[in-house]
Amino acid sequence: MEQKPSIFSNALVQMHIAVFFWGFTGVLGKAIKVDEYALVCYRILFTCIIFSIILFFNKKFEKLNWTQLKPIAIIGSIIAIHWVFFYGSIKYAGPTVALLCLSTSGVFSAIIEPIVTKTKFKITELLLGILAFVGMAVIYSFEVHLGLGIMFGILAAILSVVFTVMNKKIANKYDAILLLNYELGIGLIVLLLIAPLYHYFIPQTHNIPKG
Repeated sequence: MEQKPSIFSNALVQMHIAVFFWGFTGVLGKAIKVDEYALVCYRILFTCIIFSIILFFNKKFEKLNWTQLKPIAIIGSIIAIHWVFFYGSIKYAGPTVALLCLSTSGVFSAIIEPIVTKTKFKITELLLGILAFVGMAVIYSFEVHLGLGIMFGILAAILSVVFTVMNKKIANKYDAILLLNYELGIGLIVLLLIAPLYHYFIPQTHNIPKG
């Protein structure tokens, strides 16, 4: 008897679920009373602990050499910094503006991906991305005080495209959880190393969660 496809296999349903979680992430990022840098470090730490437990019990942990780790380290660093900028945008401009900024990733993807993959530029994606930029310009013209949050959001959008394009080149070489564990683990180390520099330019006051 042929099994019916799950409702969650429908691309439209998957898209709505993804949008829901992106939005919910924004709301939580605003509600949690911890500065963006500490929030990302806690998030990555807990994720790595959970992934390490899964890999241990499934006996899928694999030690990688430096040649393998080099591109993973670069991607992991980009992912970690992306999350700092994304949550920074939420903290300084609100979830709505942060998610709107992230929507500009379409135009960056339309520019960066064809250059990396040596394919043709997609005019439709460029035009849609430009519309998102127009929306950001309108918001900034009325809410100049959100400038730092908007800048962080745009940087997060750029980095999201960069690490997505780079990750495509190595994603099929490793187990997904193993790859993410290495990327996030190295990303956390990088964040801890550059924390003093970030805190110098953008002072942080709430680094420890409070009830």
